[in-house]
Amino acid sequence: MTDWGMTGVVREYCRRGVDVQYAAGLGVDHVGEAFTGMPGAYKWLDDRVIGRPTTPNC
Repeated sequence: MTDWGMTGVVREYCRRGVDVQYAAGLGVDHVGEAFTGMPGAYKWLDDRVIGRPTTPNC
């Protein structure tokens, strides 16, 4: 893997046809991102549990 960063990984997954729903972080550290991203992550999980389809954004 090259040093593309996260967006490079997302681009590669999209190129390979993976169902990707990517949301860029706010630029905080890993722990801070865990807190700021938690509401969106829980919403995504809740949608999967109740059967809503994903909305890929490749």
